[in-house]
Amino acid sequence: MKIGYLGPIGTFTEQAARKLIGQENECETLIPKESIETLLLDLQRGNIDAAVAPLENSLRGEYKETIKGVQAYNFQIVTSLILDIHLTMGIHPQTKKDAITEIWSKDSALEQCSNYLGKNFQHAPRKEVQSTAYAMEMIMNKSLRNVAAIGSEYGMNFYGLTIIDKKIENEGSITKFVYIVKTTNSINPSHLPLL
Repeated sequence: MKIGYLGPIGTFTEQAARKLIGQENECETLIPKESIETLLLDLQRGNIDAAVAPLENSLRGEYKETIKGVQAYNFQIVTSLILDIHLTMGIHPQTKKDAITEIWSKDSALEQCSNYLGKNFQHAPRKEVQSTAYAMEMIMNKSLRNVAAIGSEYGMNFYGLTIIDKKIENEGSITKFVYIVKTTNSINPSHLPLL
């Protein structure tokens, strides 16, 4: 069974997918997708059998792309999972903390760490990228020695970054992730209990 998730590898959505299907389940293949729109379109086309996507974050609010996609394609939300979101900062293993001149991450992660960044990296420009995992991947693939990434501890370990600080978010947040399948009897996500 092929299960798509909002990627790349190392995202909070991948962590949620692994928890939802169980890490020991070898019958499932996890496939990262570059956007929620692509993820749900691939489910509609039958390229994957199920999808895991974020539905709502306690600070950011609803993921409208997920809600619109579920409604548009008449998908069913089978189950959900709430995950605590803690953000971590990491750098290339051959970088020193005082060499950081840029901070890369998803816009929502940069916003959630604004207090920490203002206090510790007030002069470092912030670059918004498509996902937290993308920032980590680029630092390692391009051997970026002046860039720090903000993302999950899981992602930092997967990509081999050196963690320099943990739990750097302004306040704790939680995200609800949903497991979605193609069916004719869908659950309207507006009737799901949100956070």
